[in-house]
Amino acid sequence: LHHIATGVPMAVQFLITASGTMFQQRAFNMLPGDSYEMAQSTASKIDNIFLSMLNGVGIGMATFTGQNYGAKRTDRLKTGLRQSLLLGFIVSIIAFSLSAVLCVPISRLLLINVDESIYGLVFQYELTQASTYYFLALLFIGRNVLQGVGKSWLTIVGGLIELTTRIIACETFAVWFGFTGACFSNPTAWLTGGIFFIIMSIIMVNRAHRKNLEKTLEIE
Repeated sequence: LHHIATGVPMAVQFLITASGTMFQQRAFNMLPGDSYEMAQSTASKIDNIFLSMLNGVGIGMATFTGQNYGAKRTDRLKTGLRQSLLLGFIVSIIAFSLSAVLCVPISRLLLINVDESIYGLVFQYELTQASTYYFLALLFIGRNVLQGVGKSWLTIVGGLIELTTRIIACETFAVWFGFTGACFSNPTAWLTGGIFFIIMSIIMVNRAHRKNLEKTLEIE
């Protein structure tokens, strides 16, 4: 029952994230012509390659946090969180560099006999995403830390913040600035979600460490 209760909030959070992706797709579909939709669809596939690098850091933190939280080694959580933020920054730089170099060659493999301008749109979308990868790294790290310390319900709150931001960005940026504005819908959601998750993870880790110290002092 504990595992089911823990998994349900995460499932809801992923459902919320998927809903936000649908709103983003709608924003690109509403742009005139097929070029923008084609470019976004192709760039998203390329983007997923590099997102897996950042997600790996987050998954690692879920295991690390869960094990040390269960073992009452909350002192390690603070150190691990700091180190993961640094690792996330390094991985973000690497992912950005690789995406900048490989985006156009990969897009040429995926898209054949299309107008040359579409490759430029693919590069624009991917570079916009990649330049804000660290925001997404913060989101992945913070969300998995909260999961590890048993605060899964906060992932739903963070997911709602991310969803709301993405919808607002899609309904405003895309209208005001067209394709360029729509490209910023993900980064905007990553920024607000990442800030929320990191702040809450720091608070919860510090709270867990403080409670653990209090229990240790009571025993002594």
